[in-house]
Amino acid sequence: MQIDYIEAIETFHKGIFHAFIVIEPWDRIIMGGFLDGKISLWNSTTMTEIDCIYSHKDCVTCLCFVESQQILISGGRDKFIKIRRITQDSLDEDDIVLVEHTDVVRSLLYIPKINVFLSAGNDPE
Repeated sequence: MQIDYIEAIETFHKGIFHAFIVIEPWDRIIMGGFLDGKISLWNSTTMTEIDCIYSHKDCVTCLCFVESQQILISGGRDKFIKIRRITQDSLDEDDIVLVEHTDVVRSLLYIPKINVFLSAGNDPE
């Protein structure tokens, strides 16, 4: 049976999500970033929310999972990039504000070979 993740998450959250990733190595774990700043950890088999946190003051625009360090990096319309520990059962309440863009954070990319992540946004030149 194929699960329609987008429809299921929208149904459970009763809102529209903006960022979405499947955490492949953890089998059955998905993450959603929502318009209200919420980040949710979901079990994709039961479509139940495992944990959530309101991390950003505005829409979560991008998510990036770093498996080797078990961290989640999130970017938002509030211009912040935040880093927090993550397990299969929970999101850490404490986050580290790594950088502030001057406009919306649009994309995050982790490059494991050199242990670096990049961010892109709508910052003026």
